[in-house]
Amino acid sequence: MPLRLLPALILSAHARPPTEDELRGALAEFGGGAVHQLATLAPVQREALLSGEVVRFVDQPTGAGGIRRVTALMITDVPRAQMWLACQDPHYNADPSVHELRLSLQPPDDAVWMGLVDLPAPVSDRRWAVHSWNNHALASSTGGRAWEHPWELASPDLADTRQRIEAGEAAGVSPEMFDEAVDTPVNHGAFVAIVLPGGHTIFGYHATFDPGGGLSDWLVARWAHAGLERGFRRYEARGRELIPDHYGEEHAPVYGGDGLPIRLR
Repeated sequence: MPLRLLPALILSAHARPPTEDELRGALAEFGGGAVHQLATLAPVQREALLSGEVVRFVDQPTGAGGIRRVTALMITDVPRAQMWLACQDPHYNADPSVHELRLSLQPPDDAVWMGLVDLPAPVSDRRWAVHSWNNHALASSTGGRAWEHPWELASPDLADTRQRIEAGEAAGVSPEMFDEAVDTPVNHGAFVAIVLPGGHTIFGYHATFDPGGGLSDWLVARWAHAGLERGFRRYEARGRELIPDHYGEEHAPVYGGDGLPIRLR
């Protein structure tokens, strides 16, 4: 049996496979209210997505000034809430080289985060501060079918952020690392989770960024692209195998794209 057919068999084992019309309709509905638009998929990309592959690509979105965008999408039979928790639950770290510190929170789900990625020498670490939130309007306009968690660059108080790092609030980040890191001048994107008919979920991520400091955005985009399939399969496995037991009644609530606390039971 050709290995490339295995994902399709996995998809069809638990729920009715979605059709291309359903996929196109769901993506169009998402695009009608998204803060950050997804790239338009070519027919071959839609076919790959429907077959169970993680579709990954790098492009240059219109109006981004030539800056690269990295995109990954998959269709999974893991319920949407569990996939959302797999990427949003603060107890799990998607990438051990990325360190985060929440700088502020406007309840329930509007926050400013500092991030720092620890890059191998001689490349300087990169740091950023982003405002992230859940797009409640999109969830409402789509009857709850489409969720988006977008982010955009923010401008926090750097002195206050450094004081919090000195106090040890950002695990794995020293004041020296923070001082020496290079700011990213462009950094925006979103996590995406859309319910499809038949019990499937479109799960996605896209980011448009300039790493700054003279580092090629093409090189960084290719590096990010290389790890996306592995990262998405980890999200899927976490959502399927770990989240149902981990996210119990005693867990602090994680909020869905509609701004409501997610309940699995």
